[in-house]
Amino acid sequence: MLDYKALEDCVLLDKLYLNKDATAFSALYERYSILIYGVCLHKTKDTVFVEDLMMDTFEDFYKAAISGKIQRVDKWLYSVASNNSLSFLSKKGLESSFIEAEQERIEKEMTSSNENDGFLHLHHPEKDPLQLQTYIKEALSAIKEEHRICLSLFYIDEMSYREIAEQTQYSVAAVKSHIQNGKRNLGNILKEKMAHLL
Repeated sequence: MLDYKALEDCVLLDKLYLNKDATAFSALYERYSILIYGVCLHKTKDTVFVEDLMMDTFEDFYKAAISGKIQRVDKWLYSVASNNSLSFLSKKGLESSFIEAEQERIEKEMTSSNENDGFLHLHHPEKDPLQLQTYIKEALSAIKEEHRICLSLFYIDEMSYREIAEQTQYSVAAVKSHIQNGKRNLGNILKEKMAHLL
């Protein structure tokens, strides 16, 4: 009986590409799952979502492997796990930032209103922070991933265009474009979702 665990990565990749061999995928998963778990945990420091990130990485890996798009397993998995972790941190950071900004804006509106209006604003169900958080998560999910990543690195991590380009492998021009388009698209989506809060 063939011992899949003893086979080299390239042989297992061939079996995946040619036959969609589930046993070959399982062998690679067992070989690299601890490594990828460690990469995701190291980069995100998030013990709650690290398994989800690892599974997302291996799901991406399977799709790429059966399409014949992978040459080196370890390098590909590390790169995708790192990008998935970065995307997770970007989304998480942007959500916190926008939630805080919108809550501050709403509080200012309530303070500037007269006493009766302020009471109505305060008790209006649409001012619920949980609803606000939902709007922002939906808006962030709706913009392109490259926009979300560049926005987070620029506004949350305060990186320069060049630093973002080096980290993401985008050109400086592309980084500027992603930030500009991401801001516009995110603003339009939020404005539409939250029109009744203004």
